[in-house]
Amino acid sequence: MPLPNSWDLWFLLTWRKALYVLAAWAACVVLHNLTYALLVKFWGFKGDEPFFFLLAVVVIPVYALIALAYTAQRKLLREH
Repeated sequence: MPLPNSWDLWFLLTWRKALYVLAAWAACVVLHNLTYALLVKFWGFKGDEPFFFLLAVVVIPVYALIALAYTAQRKLLREH
């Protein structure tokens, strides 16, 4: 049995993995808002909470686009 390609493990999208990406994005949005609200309420924080915001706005969408492009490329090459 051949070993799976490591690129396929990380970037080949399945429906399950796509749902995980969507769930991770939603969790980051909720965690960003919750963390910010708790920081403001308990410590009078003035500013923003950047970690979960950057995950939700930059990292997860970039991963999703790369994985989508990789999956499309793999599917098109397998058809020919």
